[in-house]
Amino acid sequence: MDMSYKNKMPEFKLEEFIRPLTPTEGRLFRTLYRNHGRIVLKADIFEEVWGWEAQDSLYVYIGRLKKILKRYPHLTIESISRKGYRLMIK
Repeated sequence: MDMSYKNKMPEFKLEEFIRPLTPTEGRLFRTLYRNHGRIVLKADIFEEVWGWEAQDSLYVYIGRLKKILKRYPHLTIESISRKGYRLMIK
């Protein structure tokens, strides 16, 4: 997997598919990817992605990323109840 930036819009490349991400989606995905296999606490996500607590926004952006990653069954985002999220790469 490769993440690149083109015109300040993060993209990630999986196989032959290139999907541009919004800046917030890119920061969220990058945070999960750097910590893949480990639980990333919600508080840490808020700090790295938004710099402040945005709980409703987090749910929306996690949903967007899960929808994007449905095309890639080897990549999944797990919701860890009351703790955070974990990106799994199979």
